[in-house]
Amino acid sequence: MKISESAIVKGSVCGIFAKPTFKSEMVTQALKSEKVKLIDKQNNWFKVYLIKDGYTGWIHEMYFSDSKILKQPFKPEMFIDFPIINKAFSMLGVPYVWGGRSSNGYDCSGLIQAIMDSLGYQFPRDTNDQVKSKYLKEVSLLDSLESDIVFFEENSIVTHVGILISKPKFSKNNSNYKFYIIHSSGTVKISELIIDRDMYAIIDGKSNEVKLHKIMRFYSNG
Repeated sequence: MKISESAIVKGSVCGIFAKPTFKSEMVTQALKSEKVKLIDKQNNWFKVYLIKDGYTGWIHEMYFSDSKILKQPFKPEMFIDFPIINKAFSMLGVPYVWGGRSSNGYDCSGLIQAIMDSLGYQFPRDTNDQVKSKYLKEVSLLDSLESDIVFFEENSIVTHVGILISKPKFSKNNSNYKFYIIHSSGTVKISELIIDRDMYAIIDGKSNEVKLHKIMRFYSNG
C-alpha cells in the first residue's frame, strides 16, 4: 500500500493510536470495512485519516486488507452459536496492556476473564488459576472445538491463554496440527497456531519454547 491511497479495515474493530505503538493512547477505533486514507508510514504502522469522522491516528498494518493474519476467512456471523467467540470478536484491536482487564487494554488472562465476566461467570484473573476453574474440563487436542480455551506453558509454568476459533487441521507432511486463535499479544488479534509433534506451539510463525499445556472446554454448570 502507498501513501495517499485508501485502505479497507479488516476485522470487526481495531484501535487507532496517538503514536505508532500499542503502548500509546488509543484515540478512537475503526470498524469492519471502514475506509481510511493513508497519510504517513513508520515501520509497520500507517498514519491514517478516518474518512467517516475526520479522526487521524496510527493503525498497525495487520488490520488492512492485505494483512496475512486477517486474510483468514473468519467473520463474527460464523460464530452466532458461540457466545465466547462472539464476545472475543468484539474485542479485536484492543491493545495489549500488562495487567490490563478493561477496554483500555487486556493482557492474555485479562481478556479471558473479561469475556467470561460479560457472560455472567465469575472467573479467575491469572492463567495458572484459570486453568483450574470449575467451569473448565480438559479435552484432547483431537477432540478440540471452536470456543475451547487453550493454555500454553513455558518450563512447566502456565504463561499464556487464548480461544480456539477453528478445529484442528492435521498435516501429514509436517506431522503437526494447525488452528486459529483469538488472544491478546501486542493487541487482541487472530493468530495462526501450529502445534508440532513435540507439543511446541508456533504462533504466527514464531516459536519461543512455549508448549501446549492443556485445552479446556467451558461448561456453564461448573
